[in-house]
Amino acid sequence: MCRRWIPAQGRNDESVGCVLNWQWQWQWQWQLVLVLVWVLPLPLLLLLGLFLTFSPVKAKRRRRTGDPRLPTD
Repeated sequence: MCRRWIPAQGRNDESVGCVLNWQWQWQWQWQLVLVLVWVLPLPLLLLLGLFLTFSPVKAKRRRRTGDPRLPTD
């Protein structure tokens, strides 16, 4: 993927990284944007859906008011 290597300024001839041309830079940037916009929010949306479906607040409220459908201890 790397097209050119920059030699390190210092000891030996170690390479410090690669320099991407503008096409590769554009491709990597858009891949990062797609990951951040589409892949990362999916678990958050799933958690939000779970909390909206099985709300812990409603469960507490139901226990407090003594819903007759729930068994009593």
